[in-house]
Amino acid sequence: TRCGGYTWHEMTFDADTTAIYTGETAEGCLYADTLHFTAGHNGASDTAATACDFFAWYGQNLIASGVYTQTFTDDATACDSVITMNLIVNYSSNETQNFEGFGMFDYNGTTYYNDTTWTNTYSTVAGCDSIVTINITIHHGNCPGPEIITYRGQVLMVNMNEGSYDPASFQWYKKGLEDDDFQPVGTTGSISYYEGEFDLLSGCFFVTVMTDSCGLLSSDTVCFNGGVVGIDDIDNAELAFTVAPNPVNTGSMIKIATGNDDIFFTGAELMIYDLQGRVVLRQEMRQSTITVRAPETAGVYTIRIVNPMGVSGTKKIVVR
Repeated sequence: TRCGGYTWHEMTFDADTTAIYTGETAEGCLYADTLHFTAGHNGASDTAATACDFFAWYGQNLIASGVYTQTFTDDATACDSVITMNLIVNYSSNETQNFEGFGMFDYNGTTYYNDTTWTNTYSTVAGCDSIVTINITIHHGNCPGPEIITYRGQVLMVNMNEGSYDPASFQWYKKGLEDDDFQPVGTTGSISYYEGEFDLLSGCFFVTVMTDSCGLLSSDTVCFNGGVVGIDDIDNAELAFTVAPNPVNTGSMIKIATGNDDIFFTGAELMIYDLQGRVVLRQEMRQSTITVRAPETAGVYTIRIVNPMGVSGTKKIVVR
């Protein structure tokens, strides 16, 4: 069996046949040879495959879609066998997604407060892996919480001069029966809170606000004794306090004492004026006794204290 024909005794055959050849040897003897010839045929076959990234085929790594052929020859018959491969190659993907947040970042319903990296592996429609790396970077800047100020001991307000906030995100909270039991109060999105038209604030409060730059911020907690305030009481009241030493040397420390009623002075503002009415010092009083530094220039000054209910008191001081 051969491909491409067969030559025998100077005769060529390219189709199936049986042939007899007669001849005479050198010694004069007759002989006969018989040939049974089968014509060989080249072979061909088709196959198909789908792979991810590459396909190993007869020692090759095929990395692109296409039509590939491989030919094999039978040494005995000289017949070729041709294999045709119809190949589709799909590809895996690697993607990196970077996100940044200030103070926090929300991703798929989870809030992250610190730098985080992880990798997700998905299967594509074609069956190949899709690898996604998530990098979240959290920036922690100088992010003080909102400052609470009070008006006449009745109204809590956010000091909008001390920060840039979106008012729609304010939420006030009031302490309940337990130490850590704070419940939302007031109207969400309001920069102020009060309990009643003539009621002094009673209890402990704080406020939160959501910011673009720092995430959720919270104020300090402020506490009040409560009660009912009368307009006449406020108008006729005067804050009494002592100043020592008086006179005082320039740059020395001054002790200002208002007694033991810390609640009455919570959030009060202390100011020192010179004779031209200029404010040379402004400071919040967080307790009934504080120490401040005297002006560096000798002269007569006025110390004035105003509490959140509008009650004030003044004293003169000599700096020498």
